Amino acid sequence: MKTRFIKRFPLTILVLAALAIPLFLFAESDRTHPTELYQSAYRLRRQGATLFHRGEHEEALEKYRESEKYAELLAERHPYWNPEASRLFIEEVRALRRGLQESIEEKRSWENPLVAHFIDVGQGDGALIQTPDGSNIVIDAGWGTSPAWSRRAPNWPFVLNYLREAGVEKIDLMIATHPHADHIGGLVKLLEEFPVDVVLDPGMDHTSHSYELFLNAAKNSPNTKYMLGRVGQTFEYGDVEVQILHPSERLLPKANDVSIVARLVYDQVAFLFTGDAETDAEREILVRGRPLRANVLKVGHHGSRTSTTPSFFRAVRPEIAVISCGFRNTYGHPHRETMLRLQTANVDTYVTAEVGTVVIASNGRTFDVSLPGRAYSSTYSVAPEYEGKVIGCRTYRIFYPPDSIHYRSIPHEGRVYFENEAEALAAEFIKSSH
Repeated sequence: MKTRFIKRFPLTILVLAALAIPLFLFAESDRTHPTELYQSAYRLRRQGATLFHRGEHEEALEKYRESEKYAELLAERHPYWNPEASRLFIEEVRALRRGLQESIEEKRSWENPLVAHFIDVGQGDGALIQTPDGSNIVIDAGWGTSPAWSRRAPNWPFVLNYLREAGVEKIDLMIATHPHADHIGGLVKLLEEFPVDVVLDPGMDHTSHSYELFLNAAKNSPNTKYMLGRVGQTFEYGDVEVQILHPSERLLPKANDVSIVARLVYDQVAFLFTGDAETDAEREILVRGRPLRANVLKVGHHGSRTSTTPSFFRAVRPEIAVISCGFRNTYGHPHRETMLRLQTANVDTYVTAEVGTVVIASNGRTFDVSLPGRAYSSTYSVAPEYEGKVIGCRTYRIFYPPDSIHYRSIPHEGRVYFENEAEALAAEFIKSSH
């Protein structure tokens, strides 16, 4: 008897299992009834919407994710239960989830952006780039000009204080584009006041008091590595790469044309810093065939007609241009040809003599421009008889309509008044883009 039971035991197990399967399937089917699944998905979506309106975006995103899972489960297990309603619900909650996810990622990307400061140093160049990993890059720091706009004077305190106010405690990379004082004059004080990791210099044979001061300061700065800047070098600071595009070992004869040209890349956004590179340097850079495309261009040689040649400009194709120059400078910078080229291409152009320091922040995909003011800035009154007229700047032949944010930024002695924009254009003035 016992033997017979043992022989039948496997068969008994199979019979019981066969009887249990329908019961299990019935229970599972009941537990995932389409109405219950839809109600769960709908309830989670409503909870997500409530959390979103409260500003609790991370929690709302999680609810949308759960709602999407329930909706997909409904469509998978019950394909014939109102398929159109299921499809529309999935599309809607998926769009909500994706949109919120992108919004959260966008917000996170701006928590620690790259920030490029084009400092208003007067007739000169000076830039500070602060990378998301906390590194600081300085490209030039010129002498600057005095508040009277009529004489040159060292502007060390302003540049030094600007970096301190920006939170700089150490300079990771300092680039002296070329030996002219309007680019390197302020670097001496920075080398004395900040620890500097690397100094990059073109190494041109050039004798001037300001260049000797700079070289001595760079070579005497403790723990500072002095290097010759050459095409092909790259420096990485977290997700930011600095690519040196010029000069080569064979230096061109003019000081402007030995300018270190650096392309700074952060994800999908690029900045191009050109120093005072002129026609010959731009031609060499183009021949090398290295990537030049940049969203932001620091226009060469303060907007001189000898730089930003048509072929070079076409290769860069900037969206934003920054021209660093001093108000009423004796060189006439920026030159009309350069301004027209930028205007014709619809490039949003900022001239430090007009707007002061220009700060461009980027999250690696887009950028944001802010104008904290001029180094020696002030606003000037407009006499009642001139209110509503167009104000032109004689030096740059740029005009400002009454609704321009810089309508009152031109000193009285530098103004010319027009009845309207047509009259200003007829006088060959260019309309400001700000």
